[in-house]
Amino acid sequence: MSEEGRKDDRGKLRVSLLPMNVLREIIEVFEHGAKKYGDDNWYKVKNPDVRYGDAAFRHVFLEEGPDPESGVDHLAHGIASLMIKRARQLRGDG
Repeated sequence: MSEEGRKDDRGKLRVSLLPMNVLREIIEVFEHGAKKYGDDNWYKVKNPDVRYGDAAFRHVFLEEGPDPESGVDHLAHGIASLMIKRARQLRGDG
């Protein structure tokens, strides 16, 4: 006779709700950036609010399909740019 195990997940983040295929693309964008510029270079960029805002707009509204340099869809690049903007805001420097 087996007893069902217990795990208290109430009130914890439900990571399983994230669309993993999109998350994978965003990680690929960040890996591409790390190879090209170095790890966490996004944190060192001057005037990041404007520059990453501009980048997000270009990737989301002006480009379609895969980015020719990274091979990852432009929309994923736009999402990554917005994530960088938000991460800097949360760190208090964006």
